[in-house]
Amino acid sequence: MKIAFINVNYKNSSTGNITFLLHEYFKNLENFESRVFYGKRKKYLENGVFKFGLDIETYFHALMARLTGLNGFFSFFSTARLIYQLKKYKPDIIHIHELHAYYLNIYTLLNFISKNNIKTIFTLHSEYIFTGKCGNTNGCNKFTTLCFKCPQVKNYPKSYFFDFSTFMFNYKKKYLNSIKFKQFISPSLWLKSQFDKSFLNYSKISVIRNSINHQIFHNNYIFHERRLNFINTNNYSINDKFVLVVIPKLESYQKGFDKVIKIAEYINSIGHLNIKILVVGQYSNINKYINLPKNIHLLGKISDKNVLANLYQISSLFLITSRLENYPTTVIESGSCGTPIIGFYSGGTGESIPKEYKFLFLMDRIEELSNTLINNIDFKNQTVIQTLGNYVKDETNINVFLDKHKDLYLKAFNEKN
Repeated sequence: MKIAFINVNYKNSSTGNITFLLHEYFKNLENFESRVFYGKRKKYLENGVFKFGLDIETYFHALMARLTGLNGFFSFFSTARLIYQLKKYKPDIIHIHELHAYYLNIYTLLNFISKNNIKTIFTLHSEYIFTGKCGNTNGCNKFTTLCFKCPQVKNYPKSYFFDFSTFMFNYKKKYLNSIKFKQFISPSLWLKSQFDKSFLNYSKISVIRNSINHQIFHNNYIFHERRLNFINTNNYSINDKFVLVVIPKLESYQKGFDKVIKIAEYINSIGHLNIKILVVGQYSNINKYINLPKNIHLLGKISDKNVLANLYQISSLFLITSRLENYPTTVIESGSCGTPIIGFYSGGTGESIPKEYKFLFLMDRIEELSNTLINNIDFKNQTVIQTLGNYVKDETNINVFLDKHKDLYLKAFNEKN
C-alpha cells in the first residue's frame, strides 16, 4: 500500500512532527510504502521526502491572499510540482494534514484527487477545512450554514480589503464534496463536535489522540533535584518557583501573550516576586518587550526538545493562555512530564489531563486564575509527577496512535470506492 503524506511542514511544528512520526513508522512497515510531500521551511535530503513548495511563491501567495482576500488560490507552480510527483508515485491513499499557510493551491489538489478517485484522509488540526476562511472560528457559528461577513477577516489568514468568505466556503464545499472516498481524523472531541455541525457532517470521522516522543517528554526525574540544578546553573534564587509558557510567536493574538502579561502584573502587584514566568517563543523585535513585568523572563525560541523538556520538568505549573486551541501539543508535553496545567477553557485544551491536575478558567478571569496559580505553586510533587505523567503517556501512547492509523489505512484500502 502506497501512502502519500501532504503537509505544510516536515519535522517542524506539531503537524510537521506528526507527519515525521507517521512517515518513519510506515516507511519501514511490511506491505507499506510512504512518501512525504511538504511545502515550507528547510529542505530535507531524505529518501521519500520531497519539498515541493517554492519559497518565493509562498511569499507571493501570502501577499496576494492579503491583497485579494483569497487564500488557497495561488502557489500554481508549487502545486504543479506536487501533482507531478503524485502522478509518478501513484498513491493508494493520500493523507492530508494542514491545507492553509499559503503553500498550496487547495482546489487544484482537490480537483486532482477527485478526478483520479484517490482515497483521501484528512487530519484536522484546525477548523479551516469547513470554514470559508478561518482556522479558528472563535465562537462564530456561521460555518454551520454559510460563512458571510466574516468577523475575523483581518485575522490569519488575513485580508486587508475584501471579504470572500462566502465564495471560499462554497468553493471548498464543492471540491470537498466531489471527493468520493474521504475520511477525517480529529485529535480532540471538541473539534469533532465542531466538525459534526459542518457541511462535512455526513463524512466518517475518528478521534485519534496526537502523540509525542515520551522518551524526551518523560516523568522519570526527581523534581527537587532538577529544579535546584536549574536554579544553580541559571543564577536564580533558591526560593524562586517557575511557571512555563510556550508560545510559537509572541506577536500572535490567538496565543494570548497579552494575558500572560496581565497575569504577571497581578502576581507582582500582590508581592509574589519569587514566581518567575519563563516564556519560550519567537519574537521579531525585542524592543517591543523591554517594559515587561520583571517576573517574565523571555527565553526566545527553543528548538532543542531536550532543553524544552527540562523546562517543563523544573516548572511547578504550565500556563496556557490561548484564545482558541484544538488539542495543543504543549499541554500533552507538559502532562507527560508530570507538570499540571493552568489556563483558560479553549477548545480541546484539557482533554487529556485529569480534572485534578488542571485549573481552567473563563477567558477574562485574570485575578481568579492568578490567585489559583499562586495557591497551587507548591502543588506539584513526586506523586503528582508520577500519576499525571503516567496517565498522559497512556492517553497519548505512540503505539496506539500508530496502530489506529494503520487500521484506518487498511480499512480505507480494502473499501470499494
